[in-house]
Amino acid sequence: MHAGLTNETDAVDVARLSFKKWSAPVLSFMNKENEAMLKFLGLFDEAIVPATAKTSADILQFLVETKLKMLPADKDMIVMLHEFEYMLDGKNKNLQSCLIVKGEDSLRTAMAKTVGLPLGIAAKLILNGTLQLKGLHIPTAKEIYEPVLQELEKAGIKFIETAG
Repeated sequence: MHAGLTNETDAVDVARLSFKKWSAPVLSFMNKENEAMLKFLGLFDEAIVPATAKTSADILQFLVETKLKMLPADKDMIVMLHEFEYMLDGKNKNLQSCLIVKGEDSLRTAMAKTVGLPLGIAAKLILNGTLQLKGLHIPTAKEIYEPVLQELEKAGIKFIETAG
């Protein structure tokens, strides 16, 4: 969207600013498909924006965190499906890679497992000398992703691949 509601650089004067007034630029983008969600988030509430907000991104983050906050008994789930089509030896092939991770509660979430565990595993691999790369690397090097994926599998996080 180009309504500016995710702008994190420009300061917003929040003195007596309502969510409704702040979100007015989004009205031209509202349709039947997104109206219920935008209203649920509180974009059109008459309530005053918190004084702690400094940018539009802060305001939007407040709304999302307030409306979508997990309660102690809530659980999350991540479902990811990658579909690849490629040609090998002149034949069309496809591959599906699927991941399903369920959170245990509002603290031990699927999101925490899939974001925090790989980082923690990589740190452990560096500290115990298994991973000896120097400098900054993205995890596309086999030296990084193979041992991390092996450790994730022990924790029950594994992509299931099917080829066709």
